[in-house]
Amino acid sequence: MGRKPLLTDAERVSIVKYLAAKKTTLEIARLLGRDHRTVKNYTNNPDKKYTRPTGKYKTSTTTREATRLKRALSTNPLGTSKQVFEAAGIEIKSRSTRCRVLKTIGKNRKASPRPKLTSDHKQRRLDWAMNNMKMEFSKVIWTDESRVSLDGPDGWAR
Repeated sequence: MGRKPLLTDAERVSIVKYLAAKKTTLEIARLLGRDHRTVKNYTNNPDKKYTRPTGKYKTSTTTREATRLKRALSTNPLGTSKQVFEAAGIEIKSRSTRCRVLKTIGKNRKASPRPKLTSDHKQRRLDWAMNNMKMEFSKVIWTDESRVSLDGPDGWAR
């Protein structure tokens, strides 16, 4: 990608004058404040003019591949970009390209953190179940303590 605009006509004329005065391309570049490769390319082929490539830019994936990637993402939303491309059966590209393509196609999902269920937790659950096997659970109110309605719906919409 170019860093400065193309050579102006005045710069082209001055390059020719400096070359006639036996200056090197490096010295000319310093005098003009341009990159030495720009001056060298001009001296090698002064007739060459820049033309922008015609047509659309080449995309990384086709629409068919994008559809297959969406399908693979829906089946494995927490997979890595490499896993998703392999599942879709698409040629593996560089990591930056894969991530950029997937960013335009789908959403990033992270697994929700959960506390670990240790063997101590499992044993306590088992003990509680053994102690409460004969309890009448039809008389127990199961609630998240946010609100309790004993006589039916109270008109609250969730």
